[in-house]
Amino acid sequence: MVCGISGVAWGGLSRDARCHAVQEMISCLRHRGPDDSGLWQQDGIAFGHTRLAIIDLDGGKQPMHSETARACVTYNGEIYNHRELRRSLEGLGYRFATDHSDTEVLLHGYRAWGDSLFSKLDGMYALALYDCDSSELLLVRDHIGIKPLYYWYGADGLLCFASELKALREARVFPWDLNPENLRSYFCWRAVPGEGTLISGVKKVPPGAILRFKNESTSPQCSYYWVPRRTDEKHNLVDLEDTLRAEVRSHMESDVPVAVFLSGGVDSSIVAALAAPLGLAAAYTIGTDGKRDESSYARAVADRLGLRHKIIKVDGVRFERQLEEWFRVNDDPVADPSAVALMILARSLREDGIKVVLAGEGADELFGGYGAYVRYMLAVRLRAVLKWMPKVTGWIDPRLPDLMASDGPVFGGAGQPITCRVLDQILVHAERASASRPPWPVPTDGSLRDAMLTDQRNRLPSDLLARTDRASMASSVEVRVPFLARRVMEYANGMDEEYCVQPWRPETKVALKRLAAQYVGKDVVYRRKVGFDLPLEKWLKGCLRAQCEQLLHERVVPWLNYDGLEQLYARPRSIGRLWGPAVWSWFCLEQWVRRWGGRGA
Repeated sequence: MVCGISGVAWGGLSRDARCHAVQEMISCLRHRGPDDSGLWQQDGIAFGHTRLAIIDLDGGKQPMHSETARACVTYNGEIYNHRELRRSLEGLGYRFATDHSDTEVLLHGYRAWGDSLFSKLDGMYALALYDCDSSELLLVRDHIGIKPLYYWYGADGLLCFASELKALREARVFPWDLNPENLRSYFCWRAVPGEGTLISGVKKVPPGAILRFKNESTSPQCSYYWVPRRTDEKHNLVDLEDTLRAEVRSHMESDVPVAVFLSGGVDSSIVAALAAPLGLAAAYTIGTDGKRDESSYARAVADRLGLRHKIIKVDGVRFERQLEEWFRVNDDPVADPSAVALMILARSLREDGIKVVLAGEGADELFGGYGAYVRYMLAVRLRAVLKWMPKVTGWIDPRLPDLMASDGPVFGGAGQPITCRVLDQILVHAERASASRPPWPVPTDGSLRDAMLTDQRNRLPSDLLARTDRASMASSVEVRVPFLARRVMEYANGMDEEYCVQPWRPETKVALKRLAAQYVGKDVVYRRKVGFDLPLEKWLKGCLRAQCEQLLHERVVPWLNYDGLEQLYARPRSIGRLWGPAVWSWFCLEQWVRRWGGRGA
């Protein structure tokens, strides 16, 4: 039941004012749940919900209130082990009113186990739960941040929360001002990592966190039921296959057809191979007009697995045409150009009647799939030599000199699109100095696993998962990510480094490739990794050139150094392959400020 949730609590608002604010947020989130909506009020609290019905189509309406459980919940997501938990609760004497709603499991589960419930859940979710007996309101997010949840908590005790940032603005119950302090983080990570945003006072509920609000006079308490960390368990390839197979099976549970995003790479091919015998409806692939188009490999995998296959072509014209809609939903800016293509892909699925799709997201961060990990390991091992050869390190990777300048091992993130020198060129001095500490590179212990954990804690929730949720939910499509199930993550974070990356060969995703070769063949697996790649530089110089030049002429954002930006845009070769990502990050920020700016703009 991937949906949209919202709510307002306390702060001295009248019942009518709370109701109106929540109704406005529900309307703003309608694309997340076009099948149904609901509202609940009690004790100075109002919950709202819009529903995309996927499990228990006739039951499971929300917000769900239970007199037996003495609680109310509004919830966005899927609990894949809800049947198992239901059986446990029935064994404890709990009785259910719905046929197989996972929402009701949350209500009775919280009454039975309290906060321990969240450690038992296998799924993706963001929820608000009000305990009528203790008068506590909880905001909780899944272990890795697959589902989004934003909130604002004021000095007067007013709490406002929603699945999307723009819905909070529609509530119009708190000031909406821009916050430039997170600009450096935005440019470094293509999104603001952690709990911060570019709106003053608005935060994200951290992944794996429970925020507890007792009443309007106390600050929220935050505790964590899970965080990504290195584990001591050691596994073999058979364990990996069994673990993935079990999670793909659980992710296939649905009362509507399920498809798969198939890129032709290792990750999505494994998901497709394990899901195909379970009744996949079809496979969908993005094709581009770039030299690195992988759709032919995806076609080969689909043919080998006997899947119905559809390729959606995205050229510069179609990309530009989709931009307006993407910027309309990109309310917490993510400067990841693949989001636009994913949005086109999700729309195609919805037009074909598909509500649920599997994806291979997260495998690179868990099993060592990026070339950046190879360069990181080599840089750590050759640090003493490379530190005195800045020209050589810059030639290997323009980001390496920044990493070499630190006192110890650091990692800048696999998707890092910019360098310190470029940051200083495009931000005005006040904003360069405003950050209390540099947002990157992140200190590490020199191990590959620590570098991958850095991406799991930063890049995954703030960039990759955020853009996937936003792009898919704009068309009311639910994306499920089996690689990011907790069991898989705990397995991967205990693997020896040699089963992830072997830098001297060099080879990435060693164990995962061995598994994939059994299903789709060595010819698909052991080829040069391309990744989902769009000809961004070509489009920024071509079909998007007029828009870029207009933005540079208008000079709307006060924290940007437009003289430096003009120099950067005019000299694509000045920073090599980082030019496209850096310019795109600026382009997205400009569009965001124009749509979501407040009095701070």
